[in-house]
Amino acid sequence: MATVQLELGLTDEQFEKLRLFNRILISCNDFKQAHEIASLLVDGNHLLLFLPRAKVETADDA
Repeated sequence: MATVQLELGLTDEQFEKLRLFNRILISCNDFKQAHEIASLLVDGNHLLLFLPRAKVETADDA
């Protein structure tokens, strides 16, 4: 099976730079999502509180 590096025709140095760029991009996206969630909570739009919760079965339910 051919690797991405071979398919793109990248040198080892170019491929490592691409991997680093991808890790940074993923980290930025994670930070952006965390910031958006925090902003919703801080602004008082507690949308997460209205999400359905899984029912936990207790001994009384059995």
